[in-house]
Amino acid sequence: MAESIIYLEGVTVSFEGFKALNNLNFIVDRGELRVVIGPNGAGKTTLLDVICGKVRPVEGRVIFGDMTDICSLREHEIARLGIGRKFQTPSIFKNLTVFENLDLAARDKSKGVLSTLFAAPSPVKREAIFSTLETIGLASKASQTAGSLSHGEKQWLEIGMVIMQDPKLMLIDEPVAGMTGKETERTGELLQSIAGERSLLVIEHDMVFVRQIAKKVTVLHEGSVLCEGSMETVQSDARVKEIYLGREAREHGGN
Repeated sequence: MAESIIYLEGVTVSFEGFKALNNLNFIVDRGELRVVIGPNGAGKTTLLDVICGKVRPVEGRVIFGDMTDICSLREHEIARLGIGRKFQTPSIFKNLTVFENLDLAARDKSKGVLSTLFAAPSPVKREAIFSTLETIGLASKASQTAGSLSHGEKQWLEIGMVIMQDPKLMLIDEPVAGMTGKETERTGELLQSIAGERSLLVIEHDMVFVRQIAKKVTVLHEGSVLCEGSMETVQSDARVKEIYLGREAREHGGN
């Protein structure tokens, strides 16, 4: 039996009476790439917020690795344990080079931004930066400013910035939103290359992309797990068809 990296037990999050998560039980194994889907309001973003400490549940536990409940920890404390998050909109330093963005992402938090930029990275850190550049496919653009990158390349850069923090678990929110078909395919390949060495929890709406990368899919509905399993299992579930996939088809004109 695989060992879990994150385990949510009976987690409930309430916003003025609305239960964004409702007695949620959810497990991701070490080295796994898990995709979470569901209609708007299903609790997907709240799930990530709880794991990274941005939102605290009113009930339940969140167990990370061999740790006890991390719900009482602050965001920066949880990040130091090995949880990194990439938001939907890239948070990069557009006026700095791609290399400098990765350098800053791995900086000693006791040092300021300027001191990091003006200090030459150690040989070990330079090696880590160039390895990450190769992984995200931006080695040839290391000296370009981040603002000159395409939308997809900016997303890959931010994924690289999370990698530079050396997390055990990466939380990735809608990574292919606004991408071209080719960029979407490349992003899928990138995430699959990262999984195994790290655990990935991906929130996504693009079902073509989900089919490309997912071995196991969790469907959330009204803050709880509606269905979980392979893409084939999820697609054939009558509840999922009605609540989520059917709605997606109707919103896109039945296509």
